[in-house]
Amino acid sequence: MLLYDIELRPDGTIVEEDRHPVAMDTDAVPLPVMKSFQEWNPRGASGPAPWWFVERQRGKDPFYSANISVSAVQDYAATFKADGTIVSTASRPLR
Repeated sequence: MLLYDIELRPDGTIVEEDRHPVAMDTDAVPLPVMKSFQEWNPRGASGPAPWWFVERQRGKDPFYSANISVSAVQDYAATFKADGTIVSTASRPLR
């Protein structure tokens, strides 16, 4: 089980939520983010599946992150705004 904090308005709208996984597939990821992800990953780096995360800070749009572990010692990561704009990318060794 995974626990994370989420704050909702009385109408159910999300106000703020901690970073947490949302999917190992693309169902919970907006289409503009998926298009930007495919452009960012032109070589098709892949592992078992990209792990998708979402985080929303109070008063801001959500951020989506994709993490791809390509081996036991290497992974790639990128963070996107909901409109598909790339916020950051990284290629890092796992230790």
